[in-house]
Amino acid sequence: MPTRNSIPLFDKTDVPRRGADLRRALERASRPAGMTTFETAIMIDPSLEPAYVQLAELQSEMGDEASAERTLRRAIELSQPSGAAHYALGLSLVRQGRDEEAIPLLAEATRLAPHHGQYRLVLALAQLSAGRRTDAVATLEQAVLLHPEDSETRSVLEGLRGRR
Repeated sequence: MPTRNSIPLFDKTDVPRRGADLRRALERASRPAGMTTFETAIMIDPSLEPAYVQLAELQSEMGDEASAERTLRRAIELSQPSGAAHYALGLSLVRQGRDEEAIPLLAEATRLAPHHGQYRLVLALAQLSAGRRTDAVATLEQAVLLHPEDSETRSVLEGLRGRR
């Protein structure tokens, strides 16, 4: 860099690079600390489904459902399916009002992880929102059979039965 009396002179040709460096630094600083942690975990082990799910949750909290959706689709593609990524993606689609797209993902989540009663409840709510009342009632009945202690699911089912 040119100097005058050992003081660095401003080099206007260096502005674009420095501007890009500054922009990247500001982007990193404005991101939640966990985001970088989860991205690093994914780089180390691309099959680590919980890291994708947590990263997508942060993206969703920041209002970036499109990034959350991409992250979760990648999780489904690259990780061993446990149901968590299917559920999280289905939930993301429900938040976006895309219930019909969410239903097969939520159904797959319930198949992969039948022990998660919440998955069936959200599936039933997506079915109900999509106008599939009969399917929703059947899903809730199955959920109550599998998880009789789940008072929230039982309450939703009783509410639907009461509105015939």
